[in-house]
Amino acid sequence: MSGVIYKAIPKTVYDLASVIRGSPSSFVAAHALDLTEYREATMLVRFHQYYANNSYSIQVTAYSVAPTDEDCFNFASATPVADTGAIAQTQATPYLYIQSFGLPFGAYVTLIVTLTQTGGSPATTGSAVLSVDVVGKS
Repeated sequence: MSGVIYKAIPKTVYDLASVIRGSPSSFVAAHALDLTEYREATMLVRFHQYYANNSYSIQVTAYSVAPTDEDCFNFASATPVADTGAIAQTQATPYLYIQSFGLPFGAYVTLIVTLTQTGGSPATTGSAVLSVDVVGKS
């Protein structure tokens, strides 16, 4: 079975001290990964380091998208094809999360990283370091 490994999100440091309680911060970390050649795909999320002096969670979600030159809108599915769920800062690192994409996942996939302060006062220090590969398989 042939395939490809996309380095969708290289090792990246996310600053948790800038996240406000009750106001999750979401980032498009990888947009429109081209998986048109592949029938299956798997998301590999590596949590390299996770430290905060308060309650935080981080989540990586994959959505099917359909980019087009005919319109400027971002056509995206409402239902994720893969989702880590909220991973709390109490998770021991290093940690590997693996999930196959739900079928059908479409031809292109966008990854969203969401940081959330889940309790307590704002952190004065804290960071999450993660990377994501997407493996496409024929």
